[in-house]
Amino acid sequence: MGCGSTTFVIAVPDQRGVADWAKAVQLLRETTDSCVRQIGPRPIVLVAASRGAALPPLPGVELVEIDREYRPLPPMWDTPRQAAIRADKGARIAAALTQAQPCGHVMVVDWDDLVSPRIAKHVAENPHANGWFVESGLIFDTGPLVLTVPEGMNRLCGTTLIIRSDLMSIPTTLDAADDQWVASMYGSHIRARQILSDSGNPLEPLPFHGAAYRVGTGVNGSYRSSVIRTALEILPRRRIFPRLRPRLRLGEFSA
Repeated sequence: MGCGSTTFVIAVPDQRGVADWAKAVQLLRETTDSCVRQIGPRPIVLVAASRGAALPPLPGVELVEIDREYRPLPPMWDTPRQAAIRADKGARIAAALTQAQPCGHVMVVDWDDLVSPRIAKHVAENPHANGWFVESGLIFDTGPLVLTVPEGMNRLCGTTLIIRSDLMSIPTTLDAADDQWVASMYGSHIRARQILSDSGNPLEPLPFHGAAYRVGTGVNGSYRSSVIRTALEILPRRRIFPRLRPRLRLGEFSA
């Protein structure tokens, strides 16, 4: 069962596949800062990156260097590209978890998103819960607006699952890791939730905005290019404008 601790794990893609590494590193720093800045017990924050990646100091973060062959992603946003993203992300997360062997809850965080500062406190207050999925959150880009998402956030964003570590079947060594399990449980926010539900260990909805999903950076893996385009994709037109608010109102997600 859980021990009440929170481990955030961030998989950083290979530097050779990122169009603007300096920009990516800046976003990563904002992401790690949001993980470290918890109002509850101090979390463990792991960053899994290719060995030798040019990373700046990341206060409060443990770096896990990954020896993984660079494999360029297929260019089109289709099934092969999504499968490649799941495989690479999953392998990096698996390496970090295998090294850390966390005893509490784990949240996989995409390297350009933000997390709520309330997560570690919630985990500490519910150490034996299976975990939670982020039902509501925010979506933002480089522009002046933020979109509030009251439900369905887990279907959109990779930073949306908090799972008790013993339910994740963390391998003792990387040689013992099953590639299909790694891609599904560690690399997919959709499949992992379904796996747990099917096994009789369903996750509960997190009772507050859990994540802020960043889109339209030009360096992230998502095809979503802006808040407005994302809003048009996921909401009826009559509901878009009531859900938009000024960027200054990122609220607790802002440093």
